[in-house]
Amino acid sequence: FTLGEALWRDVATGSPTEIYDVSKGMISIDGTVYWAVKGGEAKVVSFDLDSEHVASVRPLPKVLSRHGSWHLVEARGRLGVAFSRGWWTADKTEVWVMEHAMVGRRRTWSRWYKIIMEKPVDQLAHQHQLTLPSFTTHDSEYILTMRWEWDLLLELGRYHGYVLYKHKPSNDVKKQARHGVVEIGERDRGAEVAVIPTHHIRPRTFAYVETTEPLSVYRCR
Repeated sequence: FTLGEALWRDVATGSPTEIYDVSKGMISIDGTVYWAVKGGEAKVVSFDLDSEHVASVRPLPKVLSRHGSWHLVEARGRLGVAFSRGWWTADKTEVWVMEHAMVGRRRTWSRWYKIIMEKPVDQLAHQHQLTLPSFTTHDSEYILTMRWEWDLLLELGRYHGYVLYKHKPSNDVKKQARHGVVEIGERDRGAEVAVIPTHHIRPRTFAYVETTEPLSVYRCR
């Protein structure tokens, strides 16, 4: 369905029985939408909004075959996968990003970031989480995390909500992360960026895009 039109078009998918896995997110990059589908093995599907072509994204990072959880992310305008594994004292996340594939060559993936988030000693405290689907600042200099706080003291009173933090990656080439490593703990929570009062609804973060296109072109009321 196209905004401004009153008609629907059928698009062949090739796998009509596959079900979207909402837990892993859906992102749109440069006119292509990506989402994961449920199943025994990791699988990502793409939909080109221009050609209206549906295809599987292959290959995926080998790390997805390991035990852990993963989510689609947007990294500096590219498709990425954040893979996380939990340990006793910390959660470790690797962000793998798809390099632009050249004609006739297979897609390749590179590990851009390693993020280590210590688990709070206080059982009532909440752990930092990577913001989704975009987790870097506009200039890509920092990565963003957020943490749930039970008691936010604001000018208008006390609220529940999230605190948004930014973190500067370190250039640790030994850990094989192209754009750096971030270690987050009670001693280094990062720099506070914003406070978002909310009732357990997790905020979403997106890359800033400015446009002067009026909504009237879509015949919106």
